[in-house]
Amino acid sequence: MNLYYCFNLIFTIATIIFSIFFRPGNANFYIAIKIAVIFVLIGYPWDYFAIRNHAWHYSKYPGVALYGVPLNDLWFVFVASYLSCIIFGKSLNKTSEIL
Repeated sequence: MNLYYCFNLIFTIATIIFSIFFRPGNANFYIAIKIAVIFVLIGYPWDYFAIRNHAWHYSKYPGVALYGVPLNDLWFVFVASYLSCIIFGKSLNKTSEIL
């Protein structure tokens, strides 16, 4: 387990604790999950083409990859997007049903 896996694990645990603290409703939870999935689906081609066109590279073994894109990067995008949706939804309005 490399350092980036450890970071993702700690970040995921902190996000779960944070989302339990904010207690999003079921509808808000599912909307946040959907938005996070959309961000991953948008981010994957970006990473894929950037890696293939040598815009950036990984100096060490980044972990398990899907067509050259490390899965831990995709997981980080998912968790960060979910956390952002929860924070943004709570900051909009305490009684908002949108998010």
